[in-house]
Amino acid sequence: MEREGLIDAPWLACQEVLQHTFAAPGLLREALTHRSFINEHQGLGLADNERLEFLGDTVLATAISTLLWSRYPGASEGDLTKRRADQVCEAALADVALSMGLGEFMRLGKGEARSGGASKPRLLASTLEACIGAVYLDAQSFEVACALIERLFSARMGGVAPGTRDVKGRLQETLQAQGRPVPVYRVVEVLGPIHDPTYVVEASLESGARVRAEAPVKLEAEVKAAGALLAQLGDEPDST
Repeated sequence: MEREGLIDAPWLACQEVLQHTFAAPGLLREALTHRSFINEHQGLGLADNERLEFLGDTVLATAISTLLWSRYPGASEGDLTKRRADQVCEAALADVALSMGLGEFMRLGKGEARSGGASKPRLLASTLEACIGAVYLDAQSFEVACALIERLFSARMGGVAPGTRDVKGRLQETLQAQGRPVPVYRVVEVLGPIHDPTYVVEASLESGARVRAEAPVKLEAEVKAAGALLAQLGDEPDST
């Protein structure tokens, strides 16, 4: 049973993943606590992670903007805006959270846990934002939070070109114009260590067409696969 103010072994592992030792462990507990858990433990004075999520969202956007501004000195405002959108979207945050193994630390209600809440993109994304908010508050330092964000997102910022989600959108629009179902993307394998993974993604159509692509970021692998399917359909993706 948990004791107030202390963190048991799994939560110590979460600190290691975040590379931050909490002076106020309650912040980490709060960051990992979904409202479904609170609903099942009313009257105990517990707090869910939604306020920390709100704070972490702001810290994340500011940090990503700062990092992109420094990393791409020649980029236009539009370019930087597209790059930031690619980093802070729900799918990107969920990918990062999955690569950290964050789902295993989340406190969920029994029903939410049974329904696979620990692997739901929305919950993973919101928990990651809450953890960022918790680190920011605990350290009382934007620099510490920014360093965490840079560690977690550095590979993504260097690996995915701005607007890459447009390739997936073009494929979906092409298929829908033909009255066909949207493609299905599936991670078939993750190669390498957890801190430096390579995602092998398969994209398939209802016609049976299948292509595979790999990249250090799942989104990038999906984009590559989408581009290959577009080429098969006679619509070459832009090279930029």
